[in-house]
Amino acid sequence: GTKTAVPSGVGVETAQLRGCPSTEGTARPAPNCFSSTVPKPTGSDQLYYVAPFAYAGKDAAQAMKELVAVAMVYTPGQAKIDAGGWKIVKQTDKYLYIQFESGGIGYIDDMEFMLDDAKQLVLLRSASRTGFLDFSVNAKRVNWFAAALAARGGWTTRPITPDDHPDYFNQNG
Repeated sequence: GTKTAVPSGVGVETAQLRGCPSTEGTARPAPNCFSSTVPKPTGSDQLYYVAPFAYAGKDAAQAMKELVAVAMVYTPGQAKIDAGGWKIVKQTDKYLYIQFESGGIGYIDDMEFMLDDAKQLVLLRSASRTGFLDFSVNAKRVNWFAAALAARGGWTTRPITPDDHPDYFNQNG
């Protein structure tokens, strides 16, 4: 809930975001996290991979400005998630960290973006702090940002779909 501490490793680690940690004694990540930091996995390990967002025709400063502008219009309760609101916790010229709160229960999720201007990519990570399943909350959140950025022009994003992540959607309903 709201008293849950920020997990260790949230933030930029060695010029990249962390991946999705294994939870509850399992050998693989729980289906409540997506990260584009790790190399694209194959098979069931694809459960937690999300493709980075790509930008063109703008520099890192403009890409960050657009990313923050999109975050600022994020509506709590969209797709029946994050009804408790959100806040930007940290912002630098290449990093954005946002916390989202569920309605009623008060669970906090962490979402991070990191710009790689040399490749014109935005790495991202969206993860629940507690529990095993996320009831598709992280996919909905990532997909909202993907659609909002793509609508601005100059962004290439790929949504999280049941075709690409069947295990995630089968487990989260």
